[in-house]
Amino acid sequence: MLDKLYRCTLMIKNQVISLDNIKKLSYEYPFIEWGVNIYHNASNPEQKLLKLVEVAYYTGSTVSIHFNQKQSINLLSLKEDSLEFNLIKKLLISHRVKLNIKQKTNGLENKLKKLCEQFPNIQFITPYNQNSVVLINNKIINHQIIWEDLKETEKELRREQYAINNKINGFNYFFEKDNIEDYILKIKHLNLNIFWLEIHFSNNKITFNDYEDLLKKIILVN
Repeated sequence: MLDKLYRCTLMIKNQVISLDNIKKLSYEYPFIEWGVNIYHNASNPEQKLLKLVEVAYYTGSTVSIHFNQKQSINLLSLKEDSLEFNLIKKLLISHRVKLNIKQKTNGLENKLKKLCEQFPNIQFITPYNQNSVVLINNKIINHQIIWEDLKETEKELRREQYAINNKINGFNYFFEKDNIEDYILKIKHLNLNIFWLEIHFSNNKITFNDYEDLLKKIILVN
């Protein structure tokens, strides 16, 4: 049983985890969210996404689509014939979309509000940075925030009381960099109501056992 950590996003590495193993982990750890970088998986993204959505439907896990800056702008423009728009229509209730906004974007808050209104059952995530700080105090219900680096943004997060009290906050975790138990304990000291982790794997030699060991540690620390 998890406490404040309500979801754990595992960014999929094609080389190391099969669909069968995704199913196995999803049944055993239904708090998993499978994150897909569409711009890193250009080959048949819709087919791959539909397979993950089907796994999520039967296991209770969730799926998140991660778009780069250009794709995020396409989606925020509500272009109904775009790949991005059509992909998120495949998602189920409670699934999520991450918009990796890294550059200045005119009318960002208003565009995000319209997108969230059009897809009220999907949660939209934006990273906290100097170009997206305008989103920190919005009152959009289906909008969440991810902090790129806990150490660098801890002071900012403490300052942003609205985000603490009214938003679900996420934190990037890099598998090879930090101890997962220590990392979660540091986040808990921020006294957030709930939070999630987005876990990145840079090493292509990550095995199924590595995934499973990591998830076991997360449960123990919670």
